[in-house]
Amino acid sequence: MPSLPKSQVLNSVTFKAPPLEDESLTLPDIYDWHYENSPNHPLFRYEDSPGKLKSITWAEAVRAIHRASYLLASLSPPALVEAAKEGRPSVIATLALSDTITYFTTEVGILRAGFTVFPISPRNSPEAIAHLLKKTNARHLLVGGEPILQKLSAATLQLLAKDEEAKLDLTVSPMPVFEQVYPPNASELEFTRYPNIKYDLKTHALILHSSGSTSFPKPISWDQTGLQTFTVIPWYGELDMCDLVMSCHAMPIFHGMGLLQLALVASCGITMAVFKPAFPAVLPNPQNVIEGLVGTKCQLGAAAPTFLEVWSRMPEAVAYMKTMKALMWGGGPLAKEVGDYLSEQGVTIHPQYGTSECGVMNTFLPKEGRGADWEYFTVSGHCRSAFIPEDDGTFEFVLIDHPHHHPTVLNTKVDGHHAYATSDLLLPHPTKSGLWKIYGRKDDQIMLSTGEKTNPGPLEGILCQDPHIHAAVMFGRGKFQNGVLIDPKPQFAFDPTDETKLEAFRNVIWPTVERMNEFAPQHSRLFKEMIIVASPSKPFQYTAKMTARRQAIIKDYDQEINAVYIAVDQSSQSDILVPAEWTPVPTLNFVQQTVGKVMKQTVADDADLFLYGCDSLQSTWIRNSILRALRETAPEVAKRLPPTFVYDYPSMNQMVGYICKAVLNPTMNEKANIATRGKELQAIVNKLTADFPARPSKVVPVTGGEVYLLSGSTGGLGSNILSQLLTSGKVSRVFAFNRSSSMGSSESRHKIAFEKRGLDATVLSSPKLVYLEGDFSEAHFGVDPTVYEELQTSVTHIIHNAWRVNLNLGLQSFESNIVGVRKLVDFSLASPYPEPPRLLFISSIGVFINFDNQGYVKEDILDNPEIAVGPGYSESKWISERILDAAAEKTSLRPVNVRLGQVCGDVNGMWNQDEWFPSMVKSALTVKCLPNLEGLVSWITSPDVAAATIEMSKSNEQTLHIAHPRAVPFTSLIGPIAKELGVPLVSWDQWLGTLEDSMNDTSVSLVEQMQRNPALRLIDFYRAVRVGPNWEPVGVARLGTDKAVSVSETLRERAAPLGAENARKWVSAWRKSRFLP
Repeated sequence: MPSLPKSQVLNSVTFKAPPLEDESLTLPDIYDWHYENSPNHPLFRYEDSPGKLKSITWAEAVRAIHRASYLLASLSPPALVEAAKEGRPSVIATLALSDTITYFTTEVGILRAGFTVFPISPRNSPEAIAHLLKKTNARHLLVGGEPILQKLSAATLQLLAKDEEAKLDLTVSPMPVFEQVYPPNASELEFTRYPNIKYDLKTHALILHSSGSTSFPKPISWDQTGLQTFTVIPWYGELDMCDLVMSCHAMPIFHGMGLLQLALVASCGITMAVFKPAFPAVLPNPQNVIEGLVGTKCQLGAAAPTFLEVWSRMPEAVAYMKTMKALMWGGGPLAKEVGDYLSEQGVTIHPQYGTSECGVMNTFLPKEGRGADWEYFTVSGHCRSAFIPEDDGTFEFVLIDHPHHHPTVLNTKVDGHHAYATSDLLLPHPTKSGLWKIYGRKDDQIMLSTGEKTNPGPLEGILCQDPHIHAAVMFGRGKFQNGVLIDPKPQFAFDPTDETKLEAFRNVIWPTVERMNEFAPQHSRLFKEMIIVASPSKPFQYTAKMTARRQAIIKDYDQEINAVYIAVDQSSQSDILVPAEWTPVPTLNFVQQTVGKVMKQTVADDADLFLYGCDSLQSTWIRNSILRALRETAPEVAKRLPPTFVYDYPSMNQMVGYICKAVLNPTMNEKANIATRGKELQAIVNKLTADFPARPSKVVPVTGGEVYLLSGSTGGLGSNILSQLLTSGKVSRVFAFNRSSSMGSSESRHKIAFEKRGLDATVLSSPKLVYLEGDFSEAHFGVDPTVYEELQTSVTHIIHNAWRVNLNLGLQSFESNIVGVRKLVDFSLASPYPEPPRLLFISSIGVFINFDNQGYVKEDILDNPEIAVGPGYSESKWISERILDAAAEKTSLRPVNVRLGQVCGDVNGMWNQDEWFPSMVKSALTVKCLPNLEGLVSWITSPDVAAATIEMSKSNEQTLHIAHPRAVPFTSLIGPIAKELGVPLVSWDQWLGTLEDSMNDTSVSLVEQMQRNPALRLIDFYRAVRVGPNWEPVGVARLGTDKAVSVSETLRERAAPLGAENARKWVSAWRKSRFLP
């Protein structure tokens, strides 16, 4: 072995560097060597009682190792013991959950007795354990005393007994306990060394097993020479780890990272911090591990990403982690926002990359943290590697065999040298050569039948952030679209054959799926009907790392997956004859047959399918059928068929029109005909305003103060309105109405919302406040009938602020919002008071999406639907306005439509980071510039909007606008932000071009691009904006406010113009929320 770098054991008084260059020295030999040369150096440290630390030295540990050797020899058949002494080892497997010190000592004791040690994860199934025992011809099994392990062992032995081919001569013994190897009177006992062993350096010394994510776990054997490789790993690092204390509380010894400690401690003198020895052992969780880490005064640590994610939310944990030399994570991806936050807080975190076949392959450890590049690592100097390019900018990592590092498995050749192809895909750093990060598994990539690939890891990671989801496994290889298998957390498990419960669960997790869809490439997005939920009778299989065994799970659920795709295939209506030519008559006939078979009802050619109950799955089936037919005869058109085809062209006539035009001009990318769409929107309004209920014949006088029904009170504007209503002396009660959420109770969500926005949360304890959860589109608003009656007989004012905000969705996705408006009208008209409650609806400047005039828009009724044609959001707001206009015309209801301009921050500057401007600002971190625009902006803060809204809720005006009456130049706001971020201002075209160019960066996945630069999610919005001195940035209509100013004292007198201080406050809030660094 060549001379090692001089990076370790530089200044230790108690630890002496072993002669690692002596290749005849085995790992057990090194342990015996330390008994003589480093006897007083601490090997283990634990907290014996609060504040009292206890250490076990090398001398004490080596004596215990020899006791373990003698104990194991006494439990093993004599013939096997003698054979082991002569260098012919048999396999001793362990199935245990013992404390780290006992497990560690037993494992080394097995090695010292000349046996091959094989720790098996107790997270395996009996079938997997039986498979491993047979494959390794294990002769002795040590089983922990815990009831769960006894049961697991019994089931395994029963399987082996039934297996006529196994014929395994297996001795089963109890796993040693701490007191057997570390007896209380150990210091008084004479130390008797176990006899020397004639080790054969090429025989198996240690067996690991793979995680078994694709099939049964595979045994992977390391010989004595291979174990020597483990000892040199830290010497190729930069940080001297000798005398440092490393938290091993969360590293099970049966895991590869845990077993690495056997070599590390002997190599570089690190001290392992662990839990106090006990039976049963302490099982690690984020709370007790951080307590143990702090209690034992660790300078280094290693844990699973889930632990780091929990700790990032614990200020006291973050404060301690900042003092540590390094914190390592591995075994799975760490959420980017968590890693970014910890790094920004000054926590040094390093990814660990290794395999059971090769050991650790990253530099272990760098001397300094990598800051914003925390995801990246360098390949250790003890490795020879090759990077095989894929066609998507990723590289497969291949480890090459060489004289001083031998992968234990070889499966390929590189330039004539044997090597191990890991199937791991890495991404290079875009600017720093030699830095790499993990992208995913080559065999995990899902190749769809379209030839497009889905990288499931990042998407599954987003899904698993849902509090209801334990694990998610995407599928779809060779199919047209992806689906996902969901394993609910135990408390949410149910029988998925219960359609009602299945639908309810899908609805609960749907907001998380939608968030995933926002980051996913179009071909990887999920439909609700493609979600399969795991059955309690068919539990997911997990690896030792507690990651889902992807291929095993997909195999287990093969029947359910096939059933979903059979339904999809049937929906594609392959039995319908494809038109000989795509002209109007045969195309209409084809579309009619397709729609009829899918929807099972007759629908008029010009009718909106979604008004006839067409759902997302049916729209997918209709599109798939048309796509299949176009692929056969018009492939260029098929390539360009929008994923939202049925949403964009929701009637059969519209579909036919698009198809026929597209066949004549295959490169067209036409949007829906505005005039036709306008007529469709008007038809919807006509249908929803055909009849209104009559007012009650008997009325009662209003008594007491004002009673408000406020919706959307956990959002930015809603929180501010609620705060001001609760502090108003004129208001006697406020019903805060919101949909139920998986994010907690109404009380907790309101408290979080207030604190996030700098509002006084103590007002939430006001006796005026009543929390309600429901849905305006449901009968009785989804609340108890008695509660509904209370609302009916007490509410005097309604502020309807809640609305879905997603500019990428079609109108159908807003159906429940629109129905809710109509039901609020009916609710108001049924009031027993002489006048119905004043109903104020928060509309949007978005209804003017097609407004072409460059002057100010007056505060008038907007009866032209073509102005609002576009995203479902703007169309739904226009329809709702017109419902209220019709109610005002036909009934005694006096509603107020308030069109809201750009709201720009709360008391503390917090501005919803998903909106276009915050997304634009964050783009500066990637594209290194910000756009400057001509024109004035009439943005207004949430507190001022809230005050104006409450004033307008008592107005007799039917249409009002909220925008700042004293507009300021866009430059006066973007300039200070650019200065804060240290980037230049450029023209709009230059910024947009740079943003589009950033999409070509292949060093990161598309999902990561979207997360890092959310402006990319709105790229179509930015492309479509109108710029120029006569438009308000970004090309939106200018809202006239003459009526609003006369109604609202806030707009007239109190709202201060925006300036640089507001801009700096936004940046500060975004930094505080970790949106910006």
